[in-house]
Amino acid sequence: MVVLKFLLAYITVASATALVCPEDICWRMFCAAPSECVGGRIVPGAGYCGCCPACVPNLKEGDACGLTFLVGSVRGTCEDGTMCDTKTLKCVSNNNKRAVTGKCVEKNNNGLIGAQTFKCKPDGSFAPVQCQGSVCYCVDDEGTQLPGYSQTIDQTASMNCRCARDEKNYSKTGLLGKMFNCQDNGNYSPYKCVGSVCFCTDENGLIKGSKMINIGELSSLQCTQ
Repeated sequence: MVVLKFLLAYITVASATALVCPEDICWRMFCAAPSECVGGRIVPGAGYCGCCPACVPNLKEGDACGLTFLVGSVRGTCEDGTMCDTKTLKCVSNNNKRAVTGKCVEKNNNGLIGAQTFKCKPDGSFAPVQCQGSVCYCVDDEGTQLPGYSQTIDQTASMNCRCARDEKNYSKTGLLGKMFNCQDNGNYSPYKCVGSVCFCTDENGLIKGSKMINIGELSSLQCTQ
């Protein structure tokens, strides 16, 4: 029992020291050159705390990758044609990742474990509608939330945020005068009034049909998108 307690205490202490690398640790370490490296390759700084070269195995697709329990110790390097996925910490094919680039993809790839995963368009840019929990909201081209435009997730079937995005992009031009009639979900309103004249609009905010009425008769205007 005494021996067991000693071993547990030793493991606890060793674990604690393994999680922290002193700033001057590399100055106090003697690095012996790896004598042989079968089935892997020698990588500089891959040893404990990034101080010494080490032989690291070549990992295949599906193998666990990233750092080991010892800080700075590399578990292995993913073989050619694969890369270490920061979300799953496994080697995955990078053929698709090479083909798709964009701010949204980059943010997801560089994000911390457990961070929000953003929805990306096929070209790698941010999708206009993002959801977190039970709430969905509009974002601009940079992925920044556009205040005032959100819906609960069960009401987002037709949510496209085109009006909210167009309004944001117009504000960047520095021009004044154009008015945007957006709904709470960021979509264009099904109608628009210019002065005293009102008419129906499509999902892009453009005139739909030929019917125009006086603003005083707006309640009689039946518009659908």
